[in-house]
Amino acid sequence: SELYGSLGDKRYAEYSSLIQGAGHHLLSLINDVLDMSKIEAGKFELHRQRFDIREIMRDCLDLMRDRAQQHGVALVADIPSSAVMIDADRRAMKQILLNLLSNAIKFTPAGGKITAHARLEGDALTLSIEDTGIGIPPDQVNTLGNPFVQIRSGVGSSHEGTGLGLALV
Repeated sequence: SELYGSLGDKRYAEYSSLIQGAGHHLLSLINDVLDMSKIEAGKFELHRQRFDIREIMRDCLDLMRDRAQQHGVALVADIPSSAVMIDADRRAMKQILLNLLSNAIKFTPAGGKITAHARLEGDALTLSIEDTGIGIPPDQVNTLGNPFVQIRSGVGSSHEGTGLGLALV
């Protein structure tokens, strides 16, 4: 209804951006629920291909860098200098790394550090995300893979999310 005048008003662009961001967030949540349903039904299909894991790691770190900066957290890459070719599902690897990085950012206080490691040990590749966050209480470690479960780090503490991230990982 052009409440703020013609469509050239800068508020329209801001509101459109907010709506688009909310739409992307909702799509991400729906995709997580659909992926979890496929996994639980044994219908999740992997599309394996050969690729350099460093590309996926760099992409994921680039995607999460702004969020890390907004939280006042340093994001560091510990990646080999030469190619590390793997045979895996590219989308699944990206989803795994993004979920791990997102959790690390969410649970690492400002001034903290998150390091994404990739190490080749013989024929084995080890990927890990190390952070200076709050950690996981030992009595809750066994619930990490359960869908829709969120770890509580203290009385009344709650963080945004569906509790699907680590279950999908």
